[in-house]
Amino acid sequence: MKEVIKGIVFILLFCFAASAAMAQSHNAIPVEQEALYDFLDMAQLRNLIPVIPAARPYPRSMIAQSLKELNTHRGSLSVHEQAVLDDYMARFVEYKDKPFNQDGNFRFPNDSFPVTLGGYVGGVVSTDMGHFKKRFNGAAYAGLYAFGDMGKYVSWGLDFNGSAHLCDNYPTTSSYGPEGWEPYTYTKTWDGGLHPLATLSQFWQMPVDLAFGYRIYPELAASFWNNRVNLRFARMRHSWGVGEGSLHLNANALPFFALETSFTPIRWLSISALTGVLEYGEQFRTYADYGIKSTSREQQNMFSIMQVEAYPFPWLYLSFFDAAVYLKRPEPAYLFPFMSRFLAQNNIGDYDNLMMGGSLALSWPGLLRGYFSVFLDEARFNSPDFLHNPANMYSLQTGIQAPIPGLPWSKLTFQYTRIEPFTYTHYYLKNAPGYTPPDSNGDGHPDYAMDTGYMNGGESLGYGLEPNSDEFLLQVKSQFRRGINLHGHYRLIRHGYPGSVRGSTFEAWGFDPADPSITPDLDPDGAYYDGNKKYFLKDGVYEWYHIVSMGATLDTRRWNESVQFGLDYSLVFLYYTNYASNGHYKPLNTGAFTNQVRNIVTFSASISPW
Repeated sequence: MKEVIKGIVFILLFCFAASAAMAQSHNAIPVEQEALYDFLDMAQLRNLIPVIPAARPYPRSMIAQSLKELNTHRGSLSVHEQAVLDDYMARFVEYKDKPFNQDGNFRFPNDSFPVTLGGYVGGVVSTDMGHFKKRFNGAAYAGLYAFGDMGKYVSWGLDFNGSAHLCDNYPTTSSYGPEGWEPYTYTKTWDGGLHPLATLSQFWQMPVDLAFGYRIYPELAASFWNNRVNLRFARMRHSWGVGEGSLHLNANALPFFALETSFTPIRWLSISALTGVLEYGEQFRTYADYGIKSTSREQQNMFSIMQVEAYPFPWLYLSFFDAAVYLKRPEPAYLFPFMSRFLAQNNIGDYDNLMMGGSLALSWPGLLRGYFSVFLDEARFNSPDFLHNPANMYSLQTGIQAPIPGLPWSKLTFQYTRIEPFTYTHYYLKNAPGYTPPDSNGDGHPDYAMDTGYMNGGESLGYGLEPNSDEFLLQVKSQFRRGINLHGHYRLIRHGYPGSVRGSTFEAWGFDPADPSITPDLDPDGAYYDGNKKYFLKDGVYEWYHIVSMGATLDTRRWNESVQFGLDYSLVFLYYTNYASNGHYKPLNTGAFTNQVRNIVTFSASISPW
């Protein structure tokens, strides 16, 4: 009878509960577990474990394998470093059951179908202390999860939470996202639209008044031959690439449903592929245009990407990727893992948004890693003035990383990232096969066109900066003691001011429902318009952000509790320049372009988060 009751409880809670957070075998550990992935990267940087493929998230079984390998080198670690390692070993390798107040879950052991049920709560507040009420932001959430195994090779999970959100009513002309957060760090943590408290039947893009939402992460995963072959059908965030923030699939990119595969046929070669359905949404500067139908009708997109990684020596890493954003259709050429998306498009027709790129990393094992990455959105190599032609859309990133002597589990990063104008955007598709928008005027000009930009839910799939930006990053991270993480950085971000410099937002181009003469080649604000040139920092007004940030997290699991705290402070100094008019880079500091100082404080707390 006891087993029958357990079975009934499992079925009922499976229908309503949740987790992709931490599977017993092969479920993915979310990329939101930033400390864990930083820890593994620090171990690779110090040459303590072999190179791991850069297509994240990893299955729990694969993470356990790496931690076991690292544990064989514990003799070379300091006492504090061993304590940090022991904490990860306890959580992801041993994974022993604890009282509910320590791990927040109940477990139902079984040789073939073990199940874990649990829950979590948490919240975050962030504001500019100089404008506390005007720029106050907050979120609170509560969730349930369930996960388990189906035999030796297959795992499942479901994570669901409900949440309340509030952000400041920021000016969209001058700010990309809420001003109570450090610039270019805000990301949506809910699915679809929000329901404002005042009118729950409405859908909002941004919670400028108190609003409610939800988030769901379902997953079905399988792993074979000691993690050499992994399959996953899930909705989650991804991070593919080296460095601090990938150019082509970033950890902050919103989650989407996808079928994923990864193969490691030999020790030093890995092939990863993913095909999924992108979700609709307006970008942060146009959130007022959001509509559950008016927005989604233009964004019926799928996404497919393949990445090949080679690491034949401890000092050498090479990768190549190509990807496609295309209107929803069953396209076997994009679904097949080993087929190049770029070559496939040449065979099936030019109606899709293609991109490619790769990375090169050279290491002095244990001491230093240097890397260079490129994202090629579009290029006209026969252009007589390649560097100044806005039709050449690409991103570049280069950096150096090194462990910090004497500071436990630490990493110093110096990185430069450049996002060219119009990168991650695409022209509107007016006459795509299978997608014929209505023509209410009967003049042959449709009411709307299809947007196939490199976006998901209104946010970039790639690096978090807007087009026509660059960033210098100096960053320190350290897992200083067990349960204590320290971090700090300096960022210099320079970005073309929208309305002054073309190609400085994520907006699509090349179509106007009110003007049939606007085409991709004849849009004065588009990338292809004859005569348009780009001169970074010299062709209009530019924003200059100087950001100094420091923070720490405390995980009380070190004292057998289940609470995590985080505290961050960011000093932001913003000014504007106009070299095109003034011939120098001195701050304008006048009118709409006055200097700004922000003192951003962010506090978070969670109970049984994973």
